[in-house]
Amino acid sequence: VPLTMAGSERPSKTDLVAVVSAWRHFIVLAKLFLLAAKIDPEALIIRSTQDENWRDGLEAASVIICDSFSATYFAGDERVRTFRLISDSSLQQLKESHI
Repeated sequence: VPLTMAGSERPSKTDLVAVVSAWRHFIVLAKLFLLAAKIDPEALIIRSTQDENWRDGLEAASVIICDSFSATYFAGDERVRTFRLISDSSLQQLKESHI
């Protein structure tokens, strides 16, 4: 998470931060990290891509936090920050194991 946000300005108190994913556990973890970073719970927009009309209200978000799959819904959107749950080294190990 810190690497994902490196070089980004912290959202202001008036900015809305969206969390978008189809995976409920990702949403829970992202919300936990954001609350620990002292993002106001009232500033969070939580969306599951499994819900109808999940895009509603996202135009108001200054930052969109999502997993790598959900990020594909926002191609070219500079607001997107992808929280990867698997490290580069772990991905490399999986590639090398030929699984």
